[in-house]
Amino acid sequence: MTLSDTATAQLIEAFRVGGGGELIRDAVRLVLQELIEAAAAVLLRATTTVPPTRMCR
Repeated sequence: MTLSDTATAQLIEAFRVGGGGELIRDAVRLVLQELIEAAAAVLLRATTTVPPTRMCR
């Protein structure tokens, strides 16, 4: 994914005026939250999926 020239300019400006640290913290927080939610979804599917049983006679 590429950033538009406007978005790139906004990022550069945010870092220039000192808002870069907060921007990084927010981005990391968002990514970590998405990873946690994805991992939880995988675990929930793993625990709620019942494996097929075999009939033995």
